Amino acid sequence: MKKLLISLLAILALSYCTTKPQFEINITAEEGFEMPDSTSAVAVTYRAKIGETDSTFVFKAPMVNGTAQIKGNVDDIYNAYLYLIENEDAEPSGRPFAQFYLENEKYDITLATEKGALINGGGELQKTNSYIKGEIEKIYDESGFTAILDQLKQDPTNKELRDSLRKLSDEISPKVETIEKDYLNENPTSIYALVQAASNRYYISLDSLKQLVTRFEGVKQMNSGHHFASLKEALAEREALAPGAQAPDFTLDDPDGNPIKLSDFYASNKITMIDFWASWCGPCRAFNPTLTQIYEKYKDKGFGILGVSLDKEKENWIKAIEDDKLVWSHVSDLEYWDCAAAKLYSIKYIPQSYFVDSTGKILLASPEEDEIEKFLEENL
Repeated sequence: MKKLLISLLAILALSYCTTKPQFEINITAEEGFEMPDSTSAVAVTYRAKIGETDSTFVFKAPMVNGTAQIKGNVDDIYNAYLYLIENEDAEPSGRPFAQFYLENEKYDITLATEKGALINGGGELQKTNSYIKGEIEKIYDESGFTAILDQLKQDPTNKELRDSLRKLSDEISPKVETIEKDYLNENPTSIYALVQAASNRYYISLDSLKQLVTRFEGVKQMNSGHHFASLKEALAEREALAPGAQAPDFTLDDPDGNPIKLSDFYASNKITMIDFWASWCGPCRAFNPTLTQIYEKYKDKGFGILGVSLDKEKENWIKAIEDDKLVWSHVSDLEYWDCAAAKLYSIKYIPQSYFVDSTGKILLASPEEDEIEKFLEENL
């Protein structure tokens, strides 16, 4: 009898250990929410590329009498998007009904007629996100912002309403920013803090990135998974392009089809700016008049610029060069964000620039626009 009991316990233990945790998404359409009878609910999970891995999973379930239940398993916490499709074979498209963080937990999602989708449940990350969004919504509602916005939707040309909304937005913005800032200060090693750090990894300073990696590396439950991996990957990329490193070399064609090699170009200048931009980039075009003035001031002191465009259409690229009177050298492979040089320099936003000396050593990486002239004044 004792041996039988031990065997049963072993079987139960083995069964428990091999049962994978699952998520459960219960979807209910509010009364009055209209949709075709053949509608299916779709949860799409997505994560950004980590190395060569790009993970996207799609989970589907039919809507029956206004309800659906999607079950499945994920190996990490993912951004997820809820879509409704008219038949099971259709591809999810357009704006999702809901965005949430999916892990192996239970979720209750109500498809509401006025406020979109209402989400309850989930893990710590989803609950924290819902809390912060809820606190922000309170500020907008209590300030009257939401009411004015609703009026503006009915009367979009009303200048008085538009001005009131703009003024109110300026007043409540500091309060809105404080909600998340306070939470992050009080919970610096939370999963929410990790995800926010990973989401903003290309927009924070190298020193801050180092501190964040060190911080989460020391927290066992945080130093695995794709969020932390993306943070470490960004740090490695940034360190490889930090001041003192050798600038990656590349060769691209100018507008006339002539190849220009970066190493040949910077060898003829004391300091070269590698300027990543595009004709379609509003902030780039807005900065071009200032950059033109800087170039005119320092070009005779050994300053050169190599503009690297992330354009797709050659005509637009050339027109922008002419319209903005950009008299320095320009190159592009017209591959948009797949530009070979942009990949070498891990460009995730533009305008962005690197400054190198005549040997190709990086002197300044991704400076703010107001830092550029000060840097040149000190170094030329």
